[in-house]
Amino acid sequence: MAQRPGTSQVSSAALRHVGLTVTDLARSARFYREMFGFVEVRFMNESGPFLETVTGIQGVHVTTLKMQAPSGGIVELLQYHNPSSLGRDQHIYLIGCSHFALTVSDIDGQYKHLLAHNVPMLSEPTLSQDGKARVFFCKDPDGILIEVVEELR
Repeated sequence: MAQRPGTSQVSSAALRHVGLTVTDLARSARFYREMFGFVEVRFMNESGPFLETVTGIQGVHVTTLKMQAPSGGIVELLQYHNPSSLGRDQHIYLIGCSHFALTVSDIDGQYKHLLAHNVPMLSEPTLSQDGKARVFFCKDPDGILIEVVEELR
């Protein structure tokens, strides 16, 4: 495809991972491992000039853990030590990333598993308006909203 004069070439993009800032890395890693079957891929303590440049934070220090879902998707858990990670109550209507979604094959089983571990829920599994999925929302240990979806055939 020819580029029009005066326009810039944009490279194609693929979603690499979703970053989640957490208050307790070990607790969050355990949650994603035990509740959804994620496995640990890469653990790093990060600081220094490169990280200061890309984050715009002088003296930044963060511990990161990349975890992969059974389907291949990756979440990166980040616990900031300087500045420290602060908790907040996340609402779905706030500007910014409001939630992320995980697809499961057995939504009722997943829902019961999460309930048995006292994971906070916003609803029970509910049929979507178009009838193509069943959906519910839950919260991780830091209140990050997770949409859990089972696609119906």
